Amino acid sequence: MENWITIRFFKVHTTNSADPTLDVLINNIDKIQPPSQRESELGQFLRVRLERTSVAGSYISGEVTRIQSQNMPSEVHPNETKPLSVTTPLGHGIAFVYNKSKNVLAIQYDTRILGPSRFMDYLFAKGGNSSASLKPILRQDAWERFNKGEPKKFEITVAPPDNFNVLDYDGEAVLRSIKAMAEAHKAATVTISVSVGRSRKNHLQNIRKTINSLFEAGTSGKLNVQKMKAVMENEDRSHDRHIDFLHELLSKREKLDLPENDPDLSYNRRNSAIRAAMTERGY
Repeated sequence: MENWITIRFFKVHTTNSADPTLDVLINNIDKIQPPSQRESELGQFLRVRLERTSVAGSYISGEVTRIQSQNMPSEVHPNETKPLSVTTPLGHGIAFVYNKSKNVLAIQYDTRILGPSRFMDYLFAKGGNSSASLKPILRQDAWERFNKGEPKKFEITVAPPDNFNVLDYDGEAVLRSIKAMAEAHKAATVTISVSVGRSRKNHLQNIRKTINSLFEAGTSGKLNVQKMKAVMENEDRSHDRHIDFLHELLSKREKLDLPENDPDLSYNRRNSAIRAAMTERGY
């Protein structure tokens, strides 16, 4: 059966050199036996566990399963629907590959199953505390273009958040405003457009910090960001440049022939696709 998967790439940063790195966190969890003891409740209806891992040189591959035991689907018969004939939970897997020599994580991106930020939450919950964090990798010159110019205008479309703690204090105030506007107008999304005044040079650091925080929260799955763009003024002020941050993400979308009911073969094919995507990009 043909299925599309999206692969996204993240640089892994650990601010405290004494903290466990991503490969150590994964290995700590992998040692826990039996696998049922690796399960962790990350939120309501969100139970996950590390399903499998393998090591090949600097590459650590694996799969995390989201366990579904509630809101179960039904079986469809010619004239009716019936309860599932299985009584055990269902599993939905996310494959990943981490290159520890380059600190790059490539992960199957599907926030309906488990977003990258929740993936990290799980590693911390079962593998140990760490300052490790993910920074999305953009196309080669995207951040360079952003940092060289001066932001004139910034626009973001985001679904109202339930958690306000995904950004710092200033960002939290923005998220609360988005939530209030969405509730007042019963809106599924809110678009905010900010034009920066001529005195923006005095505030460039704060502007870039806010944009960077929103971008990282959106691409890691902490926020449902649907559009994020900036209008930049060139250094020589000759013309404006437009940056579409979501378009600039380093990612790959690929069609795979995944089996209907063979989790091992499905994982192997997704893992192979991720490894090939990393090789293509020099990771």
